Amino acid sequence: MDYTKLNGLRNIARALGINKLLTYPARRRAAERMRIYERDKPKVADFELEGKSIRMHVTNAFEWMRVQSFYEDQHIISAIKAHLPENGTFWDVGSSIGLYSNYLAKVVGNQGKVIAFEPEIRSREKLMANIALNNNNQIRICPVGLGKETATFKMILAEDASAGNHRLSDHVESGELTQEVQVYGADEYRQQENLPQPNVVKIDVEGFEEGVILGARHTLSSPECRAVIVEVHFAILSGKGDSDAPRRIVEHLRTYGFKETSWIDSSHLIAVK
Repeated sequence: MDYTKLNGLRNIARALGINKLLTYPARRRAAERMRIYERDKPKVADFELEGKSIRMHVTNAFEWMRVQSFYEDQHIISAIKAHLPENGTFWDVGSSIGLYSNYLAKVVGNQGKVIAFEPEIRSREKLMANIALNNNNQIRICPVGLGKETATFKMILAEDASAGNHRLSDHVESGELTQEVQVYGADEYRQQENLPQPNVVKIDVEGFEEGVILGARHTLSSPECRAVIVEVHFAILSGKGDSDAPRRIVEHLRTYGFKETSWIDSSHLIAVK
């Protein structure tokens, strides 16, 4: 299904509250996980999938829920693994506390590379702690954002550092917590920092995804880059009055040589060469 053509229906569903009905099973799972957390108060969460396991620090109920929800991402993980070679390079754009970075580091092995982009300070500190917990020395942290070109932005911060929904913005409301973030085009930053060419790129940047793709033309066009997985934030884009951005994202990726584009769920686009 082409979810770029359903923006109007998405907006209607949100307005009518239909989304709440559709997410009822997920909310039930969340309630059960919260019950387990309140009972046991774990300090570390263990995650195992397809023979690979990681551990993540847990400092509050939100982090516990965040790590446990990773099980619902199995289809995304499988799609990444299908195109990521052993000893390959994975770029995690919007790494947050490092769920994907740490898990995929186990997939690429000790000779592989994971490049984790995380500009938000609190998330990056948790990312560093989780890398140390998993002894993943092949992960390199880049403390910057990626976008269309070099610029300085304000990042609006979520209340919880582990939320993963911090977002870059040109407009900040009074009272919002912010952090100044340096943003680079991926092509420029890769050359500047001598970063390895990625085989697979995951992009999760809260509505800033088109800018990342535009700034990564040469990186993504390289034959070495086999696949890109983009979380397209339809609601954020619609809220900014740019409902056409998802269609443009697909077109950009096709221009870069990705012959197959498909939706692996209602918000995740995969492009494959």
